[in-house]
Amino acid sequence: MRSSEAAADVQQQQQQQQQYGGGSSSSSSSSSSNNACTARVCRAQTPHDLAAAAAAAAAAAAAAAAATESRLQQQQQQQQQRQQLQQHQEQQQQQQQQQQLQQQQQQQQQFPPLIEAAATAAATATATTAQQQQQQQQQQQDEQQQQQQQQQHDQQQQQDQQQQQQQQQQQQQQQQQQQQQQQQQQQQQQQQQDGAVSAAHA
Repeated sequence: MRSSEAAADVQQQQQQQQQYGGGSSSSSSSSSSNNACTARVCRAQTPHDLAAAAAAAAAAAAAAAAATESRLQQQQQQQQQRQQLQQHQEQQQQQQQQQQLQQQQQQQQQFPPLIEAAATAAATATATTAQQQQQQQQQQQDEQQQQQQQQQHDQQQQQDQQQQQQQQQQQQQQQQQQQQQQQQQQQQQQQQQDGAVSAAHA
């Protein structure tokens, strides 16, 4: 039974209990009026069915919470991998820039006429590399922001599910208390009837 079906079943049980259960407690003369509920209503009021509905709702909420936790862990792992990849790329770019500087120094020593052209090319390459780095960092920041928003949304859903589960458990406890009160009233009525019958025979 899914959690939505379990919640609907519990609400239907409560409505039926208020419609039929209250009527049975108000009657005081005949045993047929005490048993005025239908077969489905009487079956839905048993503690076994209430416990089964509570277990199904708890299992569904636990499964949803586990799925949310697994998705959050996967997102965190992906974020760590992206950060490691970004650090690796930055290290490679720094090494490339150092190599370019070394080559420029060698060219300046070997070929003085090419100093200006090499400097221009190096400046262009450095500017292009810096622009690419800024674009990559912006994309990564956007992705991280989206992941954080998704995590907040998932956490809110998990909190909502826990609140719903607590409300369902409270409703089930109230139904069990009402059922126990009705059973006690029926037992008292039965004892009164038995006493009246015994007194009549006496």
